[in-house]
Amino acid sequence: MISTGVLQHMLPIVLSPATNWASRAGEEIIRRGRGLNETQLALATRIGVARPDQVRYQVVEMLPRPSAELDMLARHGHVLTSATESVMLGYGICVRRDVDNIEYWLAHELVHVMQFERIGSLREFIRQYVANCLEYGHDESPLEIEARTITEYLQQAGEIPQTACEVAMGA
Repeated sequence: MISTGVLQHMLPIVLSPATNWASRAGEEIIRRGRGLNETQLALATRIGVARPDQVRYQVVEMLPRPSAELDMLARHGHVLTSATESVMLGYGICVRRDVDNIEYWLAHELVHVMQFERIGSLREFIRQYVANCLEYGHDESPLEIEARTITEYLQQAGEIPQTACEVAMGA
């Protein structure tokens, strides 16, 4: 197991390769993915996404993975693990097909799109996200807390279906 201190020390070294991978993977999602429907566009706007028309997403069996070296560091840093439900790569979003509520995880990633826009670049978002995960742990990182809080609020307000059944029935 790699220590958190070692991972923090390595962050400046791996930031460029990680950003390059995220950019390429995000571009692939944008090429192959679907745009948001009217309901999703309205939700993205409510979340604060400045350019919701740029967002594309895919529902996939497996999330995209970086090179073996970056993948190992991402897993040890609890940034991108086998349990990760979804991922935001710029304006590209991937959600695993086997999650309980795809719309919930799409909304969660839309919050990350809003954060990436607010922060100003994918590189700086990745730097802050990984640094926060290393310092606080994934679930307690400020960016994840914000994403979870907004998504749960919108779900409780009825703007995101509570279950996969509601999505299937169009509720």
